[in-house]
Amino acid sequence: MCLGDGGFHVDGRSFFPLAVNYVATPFWIDGECVFGPTESYASVDREHPRRAAARAEALRAQWTLCRDMGFNTVRAVGISDLAYDSTDVWILGKSAWGNDTLVRLDPPNMERYLQGLAGLFNAARSAGMRIIPLIQLRVGNTNTEHHFARVADRFVNDTVVMAYDLFNEPLYFDPPERPKSEVHRILVRWRELFDDHAPHHLYTLGLTGIRETFEFDPNMLQVDFVSFHPYEYEPDQVRNELYWYHGNVRVPWMIGETALPADGDSVSYADQTEFTRKTLVQSRACGGLGYSWWQFQDVEWGTFHQDHMGVLSREGTTRTSDGHIVAGRVKPMARMIQEFDPNTDAGPCICPPNHGNYSDGRVSGLTGELRDDQGAPIVNGTIIAWNEGWSSSYHTTSDSAGRFALRAPEWVHHWMCSATGHGMRRGECDPNGARTLPGDSIPSFQLGRIELERLPFFRR
Repeated sequence: MCLGDGGFHVDGRSFFPLAVNYVATPFWIDGECVFGPTESYASVDREHPRRAAARAEALRAQWTLCRDMGFNTVRAVGISDLAYDSTDVWILGKSAWGNDTLVRLDPPNMERYLQGLAGLFNAARSAGMRIIPLIQLRVGNTNTEHHFARVADRFVNDTVVMAYDLFNEPLYFDPPERPKSEVHRILVRWRELFDDHAPHHLYTLGLTGIRETFEFDPNMLQVDFVSFHPYEYEPDQVRNELYWYHGNVRVPWMIGETALPADGDSVSYADQTEFTRKTLVQSRACGGLGYSWWQFQDVEWGTFHQDHMGVLSREGTTRTSDGHIVAGRVKPMARMIQEFDPNTDAGPCICPPNHGNYSDGRVSGLTGELRDDQGAPIVNGTIIAWNEGWSSSYHTTSDSAGRFALRAPEWVHHWMCSATGHGMRRGECDPNGARTLPGDSIPSFQLGRIELERLPFFRR
């Protein structure tokens, strides 16, 4: 697998990844490590919880179904959930169905784990797919670096690996607030680690989207490509974010996760299918090099948004092309994956009508303008504001003159602003400082002119 100006290539032919995110679990049974489906997925084989072969067979059948649905890549998550102290590393897994276990990765168990990964990679190969394994690093933790090095060294020449994903959503999973200069140093270190141990593979990080600009700015990442994770928290948010990537991201990128939950009742399958169609088209038109759906099957994690994003429902069964039975029925949105042709005309990257403010709230606003340290306006800078309890946030971008006008459906209290290639500023809204300007019915906090430092280590 290589990456050039026209996208991904395999043996000289173009390759557009159509990926499904899949949660796999290491089962430690009878002295071996075997990867199977997460217990969150429906299964037709719970009667044999200790049969390692049953776990591997269920995973292979589900991946064959993924290929039947038109996917050509699987992003495997849950395969390297680590715990560690100053000297040892453990991995979370299962000793049987329903029984959690924490296994210390001493040399014998590390070898069993690597053999389990070999079986996982072979399952992708036999299904005719590439794999993106999530082998996570942790900032400042050398144990995770050593763990990745052992995995990468073992599979250094395995061509089924499309790329390694080394960090998932730092916005949520890297709690300390870091200046971009520190993040840059971290990413230089990780690039060196990757080049030393996986010189023949590609390297990506998963970013939640435009809001990562405040720390893990996509244009400073020392990666081969970025995997963005946009979701529809506000109307048409995904297509809006794709439009922003198109105008601002200089690093190759693809969608690493996206989805619209649907159960055929509260949200129709027709709506989910149309979302898939529109975001597939917009992704490619805006320069995306691939598309990934979260996730393989509906789950029961407790909220509608989480539970109904699967390509498969939990009801009924489906027969794969090679005759295996998989629990669950394929949702109609899979037809968009099957019918998608990346070789047709991509069309224009569309700016949706609500690009400035997705929800167009009418309770409070935040206005100002962004300038760099030379006084020039900053275009497409990002401004985000939160409610008082930090439970809801809303963002907008600056226009060609650097001006912005954020509109929220509730009162905003805290704000941050940044732009790719620039530093970050933050502040609080004076509770008594909102004013309603002439010709506008929304009380707004006036931030005035905000200067952002231009940083030296970015792709421009």
